[in-house]
This record gives sequence, C-alpha cells and structure tokens, in this order.
Amino acid sequence: MDRVAQHDRSVLVAATDPTTRDALEELLREEGYRVRMANDVEQATQWLVRGRIALALVDLDLRGGGVVPVLTAAASIIPKVPVALLTNLLPLDAGRRATDLGVATFLNRPLDLNRVLEVTCGFLPLAG
Repeated sequence: MDRVAQHDRSVLVAATDPTTRDALEELLREEGYRVRMANDVEQATQWLVRGRIALALVDLDLRGGGVVPVLTAAASIIPKVPVALLTNLLPLDAGRRATDLGVATFLNRPLDLNRVLEVTCGFLPLAG
C-alpha cells in the first residue's frame, strides 16, 4: 500500500505561532487534507509516534526544544515522514545541517500559501 493511502493524507502542522498554525490548517483542510496540529515539540513528537502522518510542516523555532527532536522522531518512522521546515532564511551551513537531519524541503517566511500547497501536493498529490 502506498504512503498516501496508508496514512490518510494527514499533514502535521507544528508551529508555535497560532496565526501560522491556523492559516495552514485552514488552507490544507480546504484542499482536502487531514490536518493534525501541534504547538510544541512534545505534541509534534506524539503525533509522529502515533503514526498516520504522511507529511510534517515544522517550525524551526518550535517551542519546547527546537526542531531536532521532531526531526529525529520523523526519521525513525518507517517509511520516513518527510519534513518541510518553516523558517526565515538560513545560513548555508545551517541549511546543510537541517538537510543532514532529514529536512526534505524549506518553506521560507513570510509563508507563501501557494508554495505551501505546491510542496504539500508534491508529497501528497490530491486525489481526483
């Protein structure tokens, strides 16, 4: 069974800022994705460990320990959960380190909602 069918097209949105979380939730739900919300590292990690997450949109500055524990949890799941990192522009060395830790792509702030959909659809094509 492929990843999309297996995981019900669920997207984890893990961001400390409620405005960012709410905007992403509304956008993705309108497009037909299931959205799981987390406002800190603990909640994000719990969603990943429970399973059924097909893509994670994770804030670099996630409250409760930063992004590394979330990346570690995402990488430990088989098949691996791809992570799109929400961030301001990163220095080149930090971007390389994030990629080494398993970040699949970056979504720079201010967030372009069309780019968010492009990335999401790239990992989880819309049915139909």
